[in-house]
Amino acid sequence: MAETPLAQVRQEYGLDVEWMPFELRPEPVPTLDPQGEYLRTAWTRSVYPLAARLGVEIKLPPVQPRTRLAHEAFEYARRQGRAAEMADKLFQAFSNRAGTSARWTCWWPWARRPASTY
Repeated sequence: MAETPLAQVRQEYGLDVEWMPFELRPEPVPTLDPQGEYLRTAWTRSVYPLAARLGVEIKLPPVQPRTRLAHEAFEYARRQGRAAEMADKLFQAFSNRAGTSARWTCWWPWARRPASTY
């Protein structure tokens, strides 16, 4: 959601960002119910207002996906020198493609493609 401000800060100060993903609720911890009060309240109070200020369209996904495969895909991309690109693709999948974002395995082929093909 903060890609544009982050890019501005990186450019202005010449900074590099190293993404360090972590799993909030690894198995067997249950995922949160997207229809439940906690997520709906958190998104209403925090996520949606921040997205509006940043000019980003985002919606609460109808499922809270397990992210282990996303972490594996990210690690593969990191080893290929493409961690930042993968992080961007995964963030886009989660925030803009609710419902399909649970299928993290779709990003494995992307991580293997040469940068010139996307």
